[in-house]
Amino acid sequence: MIPLIAAVRLGTRRLAWIPIPLFVIWLLMLPFCLVLLPVYVVACRRLQVRAGAGLVAMWRLLHGLRGLHLEVRQGGVDFAVRLV
Repeated sequence: MIPLIAAVRLGTRRLAWIPIPLFVIWLLMLPFCLVLLPVYVVACRRLQVRAGAGLVAMWRLLHGLRGLHLEVRQGGVDFAVRLV
């Protein structure tokens, strides 16, 4: 299953994680993906790539993001993201 919630933290470790519902973003992106699907299929035919294999690869990439924990520290700024 693709990640449905992202927890974001800015600042020090004492601050609480802020949950962001990704499923709302996925639902908002769905109409754009459906509109762009014919363009994707035409591009795949032109480049001689199987469209189904590309969609499966994108789905596996999104599925693999689940459980990702990313922390970035630069100077005095801390930023962390957790995909649940």
